[in-house]
Amino acid sequence: MAKSLGEALRLLNKLGGFNVTGMNVNETDVVTSHINHKYRDELILPYVAIDNNIPFLIGNGKKQVITADGFLCDVVEYKEVHICELEKRVMELYKMDCWSFIKRWYATRKAMDSLHFVCMRLKKVQ
Repeated sequence: MAKSLGEALRLLNKLGGFNVTGMNVNETDVVTSHINHKYRDELILPYVAIDNNIPFLIGNGKKQVITADGFLCDVVEYKEVHICELEKRVMELYKMDCWSFIKRWYATRKAMDSLHFVCMRLKKVQ
């Protein structure tokens, strides 16, 4: 059983009977997505803040993002985590509690319907 949305989508894509994206994403593909967040070495954002998020989540190859301030970055590490598990980290990175953090994202992304967020570590390419 899949433990996260990304894992479930990867399994569905591998089965081939239900192609979520209309294309297969191979392990050698580089998936580049825009994110609605300014550059930081480490960041936390909801799925809806990642443009083209399905190929990003199902791809097993290299992942890159272009930040809101225009930096191309390699995704060094990422994981999907429920916001309740991130309370301390949100406070350290953003200097606000989780409820304020959720409300801030919801104010700009009304389509946000999950409390699972993506934690990323980035490294600038350019």
